Amino acid sequence: MAAIVIPNRVMNTIVAIDPGESRSGMVVLVDYILIEAFYLENSLLFDKVTGYNTGNGFIVLVEDIQPYLGRLSPNVIETSKFIGELKYRLKMASIEFELIKRSEIKQYVFDSFPELVHPKISKRIERKGYVTKDGELRKPQFMWVNDQLVQIAMREHWKVPKPWSRNKYGLESHSWQALGVATCFINRQPKI
Repeated sequence: MAAIVIPNRVMNTIVAIDPGESRSGMVVLVDYILIEAFYLENSLLFDKVTGYNTGNGFIVLVEDIQPYLGRLSPNVIETSKFIGELKYRLKMASIEFELIKRSEIKQYVFDSFPELVHPKISKRIERKGYVTKDGELRKPQFMWVNDQLVQIAMREHWKVPKPWSRNKYGLESHSWQALGVATCFINRQPKI
């Protein structure tokens, strides 16, 4: 794979996080190779992140829930508060980070894996009976990409074995979404 260019530097270690209310998913990539994944308590996350800080060439990617159009549940509020805390702690530790909007990840999966996600979205639209004013079924759109579809796309992209076989990286739950964050980031960078 070509190196990722961020003005005046090359990335060596990427830590991507899908924050949750009390637990978060995290993946670590070194030289664009998936090394390991975690689904851990938020209280343990920052120490785990700093353990991978190699200095130059280290970036932390955090999935951001803004703009958020759903109901403001207690879960969403707690997740938002944790994102704010994480941003503050990364700034105070002088660790480079970037927030990646969830909508950008959904759009990336929708556009990059149409053969995998479009048929599943179409089935869901049909099952739920979502039709246009003309009575025709709605067309698939990126907003229909959910966590399950991100996981399916990441399994395909990273060639991770099927769900019934244990994967060597430790990918589970929200760590699949964290892998989606990293993959989206990698694929939007210019290559050299």
